[in-house]
Amino acid sequence: MKEPSLTQTFLFICLLVCTSVSLAWEKDALEGTWRITSYFNAPNQVRYDKAYGYMMFDKSHYMHMMYLNRDERPLDFSEHHHGTYLITGPDTFDMGVDVDMHVDPKREFQKEPAWYGPVNSISGLKYRIDGDQAILDFPSSTQIVMERVE
Repeated sequence: MKEPSLTQTFLFICLLVCTSVSLAWEKDALEGTWRITSYFNAPNQVRYDKAYGYMMFDKSHYMHMMYLNRDERPLDFSEHHHGTYLITGPDTFDMGVDVDMHVDPKREFQKEPAWYGPVNSISGLKYRIDGDQAILDFPSSTQIVMERVE
């Protein structure tokens, strides 16, 4: 059997290094607790800079809780999501939504004060991490800006 050439050996080593790097971003890119600092709601085209909430990611699950202070009136909008996620590339991921709950006492976005959505999934989300800041871009054009807490 013929021994591999220097070029073949180099290409094999490059493949191993690239595989190792790709496994590193897949494993822990979003893990941890993030404080939500801004929320852009695609349906009404409004950016809420008074978005109070957190997103927590472990290796495969996430939880999202958020309260939007739209104005000084006491009744405001909040939402909660929980499910699984999978990082699919260096800047993409998919989310499965097992719990989708929205509370809107003013009924500005929904007919009832509390709404429970169906189990669903969202594919093709984009994320960017720059130091302690992350930006999540949803296919709907919704955007969440977060700062790392831990």
